[in-house]
Amino acid sequence: MEKENMLSGYESFEEEATISEELEYDETAKENSVEDTAVETVQEDESREELAKEEKATAQVTAAAFPYRKVVKNIMSWVWTIVLAFFIAIIINSYVIRASEVFGRSMYPTLEQGDVVFISRMPYIFGQPKHGDIVVFDSTLEKRNFFTEIEESVKYNMITQKFFKTEKTNKYWIKRVIGVPGDVLEIKDGKLYRNGELLEEDYVNNESPITYKNLVPPSMGDGDLTRIVVKEGEIYCMGDNRNHSEDSRAIGPVPINDVLGKVIYGAK
Repeated sequence: MEKENMLSGYESFEEEATISEELEYDETAKENSVEDTAVETVQEDESREELAKEEKATAQVTAAAFPYRKVVKNIMSWVWTIVLAFFIAIIINSYVIRASEVFGRSMYPTLEQGDVVFISRMPYIFGQPKHGDIVVFDSTLEKRNFFTEIEESVKYNMITQKFFKTEKTNKYWIKRVIGVPGDVLEIKDGKLYRNGELLEEDYVNNESPITYKNLVPPSMGDGDLTRIVVKEGEIYCMGDNRNHSEDSRAIGPVPINDVLGKVIYGAK
C-alpha cells in the first residue's frame, strides 16, 4: 500500500510538473504573441506615417507646381484665342468685307483721292461680275491663292498701315466692269461699242472729250487693237475718268481670279 501510495504520489508529482510546463509554455506563447502583435502594430504605424509623409510631400509638390501649370494653361488659352481670332479676321478680310482707301483720280467723279470704300468677294463666290460693277483687282495679273490672300491681308490693310507704318502698294486698282465673258467691245469713230451698241455712260468724267484709241495693249496686239472679245474667266475694266485712267487698255482683260472684291459701299 505504501508502495502504491508512493507511486501514486510520484505520478501526481509528474502530472503537476507537466501541467506547470504547459502553463509556462502557454504564458510564453502569449507573451510572444503580444510582442509580435506589438511589433506588427509598430510596423503598421511606421508604414502609415511614411505613407502620410509621402502623400504630404506629393501634395506639397503638386501645390508648388499648380500655379505654374495654371499660368501655362492660361497662356496657351490666350495663344489659341489669338490664333483663332487672327484666322477669322483673315477670312473676313479676304472674303467677306474689307476696307480700301482710294488713291488717284482714275475713278473721278465716282470716287476721289482719299475716299474709303468697302469691298466684298461674296458676290463673286455665288455669282459673276456684271456690267457696271466697281471692282478692286490685282493689276499684276499674277496667279493668286489662299496663301496670297493671307500674306496680303496682313501686309496691305488699313490697320497695319496705320499702326505699323507699312509700305503702301499700288498693285490694287479700282475700276468699273465694262465687259464680261462673251462681250464684243469695239471702237468706232473714237466711241466705245459693246455687242454692237453704243455705250451711254452717265458716270464717266466728261469734262474733256473722250476719244478711244485702242482696247488691246500694243504689247498684246497682233492685228486690230480696236476690237476685243472678252474670254471666259475674264472681265474688261476701265476707270470712269477715261482720259486719265490706266486700265484694261494698258494691261488687257482681268482674270476674275484676280478680283479681290466688289465695292458694296462708298461709291457715289
